[in-house]
Amino acid sequence: QNPPVYSDMSNLIGTSEESGVKQNNVLNTAEYLEEKSPSIDRITVSVNIDGTWEKEYDEKGNLIINPNGSIARKYIPVDPAVLASTTSLIQSAIGYDRIRGDTVSVQNIQYDRSAQFAEEDEKFRKAQQQRTTILVSIAGIAAILLAFVVIRLITRSIERRRRLKQEEMLRQSQLEREKTIWEAEQAGMEVTMSVEERRRAELQENAVTMAKEHPEDVAMLIRTWLMEE
Repeated sequence: QNPPVYSDMSNLIGTSEESGVKQNNVLNTAEYLEEKSPSIDRITVSVNIDGTWEKEYDEKGNLIINPNGSIARKYIPVDPAVLASTTSLIQSAIGYDRIRGDTVSVQNIQYDRSAQFAEEDEKFRKAQQQRTTILVSIAGIAAILLAFVVIRLITRSIERRRRLKQEEMLRQSQLEREKTIWEAEQAGMEVTMSVEERRRAELQENAVTMAKEHPEDVAMLIRTWLMEE
């Protein structure tokens, strides 16, 4: 701001006052932020590894079943060499430092698998029951078929014996009739036969002939003849 100007026309001396505001502007400002990573005192790792279970079999390759019906199993712990190898892998992964106080623990711990084994045993029992049912059904069907075959053979044997017996009866009857006729002729007697007797004689002769040629058909003829008797 410029001061006011006074004209000294009468050789007079005057005074003036000057006021103002001084402002300093900061052109460049720099800020620094320092971040520090947290330090690790030590690392502790603990790992539990379960072993394996194997089902037991007998010498014939069949599963061994316990008295309560469950499958016999044997627990196999983890090999110490596997535990040592796992420990080395974990130490390498975490940057293990013994001086810092890091610790890595790998142990074999047997977990409880009762629920899993109970489910497996139940499935095994159901499969065994289904297998037994199928085997019993097959055995029953086989027994029925065998009984049918045996009964069929016995029936045929009985029918054959009956047929042979009937044929023998016809043969004996024919022999007796021929013997009677021969004896009558020898005695000079004339044998008179009624129409019915002649028909029966013819039937008997035909039956003997048919018995030799058609044994199945003669059985029906013999039964008819016996009913007429």
